[in-house]
Amino acid sequence: AGCQGVLPRSFVLPGAGVSERRDAERLRSLSKVCNFAWETNMTRWVRKPARGAFGMGVSLWDLSAVKRSATDKESFLTSCGAGPEADPSQDLLLQEFLSHPVGVAGKKVEIRAHVLVARDSPLLVFVDPNFVVKWATRTSADSERAWVVNSHAQKLDSLLWSEVATALEAELPAGAAAGVVAGVAAGIRRAVRAVVYAAGMSPKTQNPPRWEIYGADFALDWGDSARTRATPFLLDWNMRPGIGIACRCGLSATMPFVRDAFSIVVAIADALPLPETNLEVVVDEARGLGADVSDICR
Repeated sequence: AGCQGVLPRSFVLPGAGVSERRDAERLRSLSKVCNFAWETNMTRWVRKPARGAFGMGVSLWDLSAVKRSATDKESFLTSCGAGPEADPSQDLLLQEFLSHPVGVAGKKVEIRAHVLVARDSPLLVFVDPNFVVKWATRTSADSERAWVVNSHAQKLDSLLWSEVATALEAELPAGAAAGVVAGVAAGIRRAVRAVVYAAGMSPKTQNPPRWEIYGADFALDWGDSARTRATPFLLDWNMRPGIGIACRCGLSATMPFVRDAFSIVVAIADALPLPETNLEVVVDEARGLGADVSDICR
């Protein structure tokens, strides 16, 4: 069940000691993680505290040494089953550690895609294709936490998506970068469609129609060393996001999005034709566009 290829492989780990039911859920979830780690050799997991924000409390649970020292599956499951946290009462999200991140000049990048839900009934959703790229200032050689691309973990720089495309053209075989860039954009549109419908953002009861701006954060992972395809994995879906006007690329990337978003919202409120903008429609229920997510979710 779920939407495939949208999130990194994830497991919810309820905190212990609240109720017998939650304790049983925790044991089942932890058993799934440990068995999966043994069978697939996926031994590095990202720990995220429930209701966390700004990347605070995010850490790595590395089972590599446990796997190497285990004499058999049973001994590994016993060690792994002790759990990933010092405080087992804490609710956690465990996600696979993406081992082949996309970077520029050896520094990891992550994407912020701005999403406009312009109307909720019938649903109309746009995404800005001019992604803002958060760019780490540290490499893995500089810091063990260089993989956490967040201003609370390290100082960040920013790039335009077009600048990342140019950097990939210089690194990849001739002609390969265009396909990678197009695949990332398609993956982000796909993820936005999945989230919109999974969250049920079409309540049909609001008058006038509601609108909202979201910031969707994606990690990019090559999947392997061949670097033929980069997959965007959704990390966060932020309500009332900081639009990033102050970032180096703010005026050239996010201000046009803000102008386009408000021109669309005003046109809908005044029952006027939608203006020409650079934003891309990903869901338009009135035209039957993007409403079927059976290709993503089951």
